Amino acid sequence: MILPAGSYCYELRRDGSPFAREEVRVDAQTVSGVRLGLLGDRLAVTAELDSRAQVVRIEASARRGAFELKASYSVGADAIAGSLSSLTGRTAVEARLGRLREVDGVLVPFKALIIAHTRWRGETRFTGRVATLDDRTLAVAARKQTYRRSAGSEDLWIWEDEMGERSRITVNAAGEIARIDGWRGIEIARAAP
Repeated sequence: MILPAGSYCYELRRDGSPFAREEVRVDAQTVSGVRLGLLGDRLAVTAELDSRAQVVRIEASARRGAFELKASYSVGADAIAGSLSSLTGRTAVEARLGRLREVDGVLVPFKALIIAHTRWRGETRFTGRVATLDDRTLAVAARKQTYRRSAGSEDLWIWEDEMGERSRITVNAAGEIARIDGWRGIEIARAAP
């Protein structure tokens, strides 16, 4: 098991004010959770993991007011493919995988998985294509990302997305994320259940 099994709660804040909460459950076969917005928005993601803690299947649903989306994707050898359903119909979606087959399902433990895979390989840096689920549209796209351990620190990682925005991720020795600062101007911190 690459990440400790258990339940995780995170509070998302913008300018110091909470706007959403994530409640996630991780075990050897799945990462499953929900992000609940204070205005009633809801994002649910469930991913099936293989024996190396790589995502092999991911399903998501999002609700904003009366608008609802659903997506289902399977990870193949070179691509992640599936469909996105909304009121207007169903759309086929596909994105190429990077050589290390990383998938980011939006919720915090997916970033912990990418860092855990990097640590497991004995590396302090990962730069590559990550199949990333968009939290607003549920479409999946390949995005270049970098995760690197900060010099002189075992628990601080810098995450840089393809647009050059940097975030600081604080990770404990077990691989659990305690905090993310800077992502889209959002602060994410571990919270009590």
